[in-house]
Amino acid sequence: MLNVIYQQTGFLVFENRMDDSAAHTIECPIGDIRLVEDKQTGLAYNAAFDPELICYNGNYKNEQDLEFRCNRQIELYLYYRQAPQFLS
Repeated sequence: MLNVIYQQTGFLVFENRMDDSAAHTIECPIGDIRLVEDKQTGLAYNAAFDPELICYNGNYKNEQDLEFRCNRQIELYLYYRQAPQFLS
């Protein structure tokens, strides 16, 4: 028997994808999440996982350095949004 823990539709399949155009970003694969727990084994997994949506290519980036740069860019954006006078 399965116990549904969490369920949501319309998630990006890759959060670490760096596209070279807006069109590629808009066309990114979307999948669903249906996190279930198998009551017999205690294991949890995404029952809605669709391997057909997974296609690793040159646009997939999973490097620690990239994560740092993205986080820093978000921090700067938030800082300057709170204090726009520093932009001039």
